[in-house]
Amino acid sequence: MNAVSRRAPTILRSIAVAGVLVAIIGTIVIWVFLSDLEETTDRSLLIGEQAAVTLEDTIDVAGQVLDAVDAGLLTVQSSLSTIDDVLQSTAGLADATGSLSATLPTSFDNIDAALATVQNLGDTVDSTLSALSSLPFGPDYNPAVPFPEAVGDLREALDPISAQLTTISSELQNFASGSDDLTAQIDALTADVERTRDALSGTDDLLAQYRQATTEAGQLAAETRNQLSGSMTRMRITVVALALLLALSEFVPWTLAALIEDRRVEPRGVVVVAPKAIDLVDSDG
Repeated sequence: MNAVSRRAPTILRSIAVAGVLVAIIGTIVIWVFLSDLEETTDRSLLIGEQAAVTLEDTIDVAGQVLDAVDAGLLTVQSSLSTIDDVLQSTAGLADATGSLSATLPTSFDNIDAALATVQNLGDTVDSTLSALSSLPFGPDYNPAVPFPEAVGDLREALDPISAQLTTISSELQNFASGSDDLTAQIDALTADVERTRDALSGTDDLLAQYRQATTEAGQLAAETRNQLSGSMTRMRITVVALALLLALSEFVPWTLAALIEDRRVEPRGVVVVAPKAIDLVDSDG
């Protein structure tokens, strides 16, 4: 028997033992990996769920600020209507009208500051929703006009109005003649305020999109967290089943090694030769 044949049982048993060790060690490594993956994924989903709640609160705050801005614009529009009525009724009240209109630029400065706050909140909401939409479980968020851009357009629309208010205030305070031109400017300013309010009302749809996307993101994160534990349990069961199958398959080389050794120790065929009889009787006697 050559050296390979003599070493065959040892090699087969080594393969069997190595297979069992690989099954055990592989199961442990994959089990630990799945545990770390479950913990990390659950923590990420929890952060996403909490972020969705925070975003909903931020959107609510933005909506309240926009309502306040619209109320301020309505007040400005009412003031302009009052000024126009005063100008049309009498030119002798120009000084009083000028004093009233002098308060309007300050009101617009406050409105612009409020819109700046809304724009900053919108940047936070927009960037967060864009980050959530890039996740596998994130919402489909892609608005035609981002909310911060819409608010920025509103602020740009307010800039000429504030300048016009300052001009009107100066003209009212120095009013002597030319009330018709001043009335035309007030009418133009009233129209600008009305257009600004119309543009501001369009932000309601954007806020609704933000709110819907945020709600869907939070629900998706919560559902994924609820399903995560069951999925990981099924994966662990699969890993254990594969490891058992691999370990049981090593019974084949182990049994084959035992068969080879059994055949090696079996006795070979023996030929028995009978001894030749010796004649003890003397042939002479």
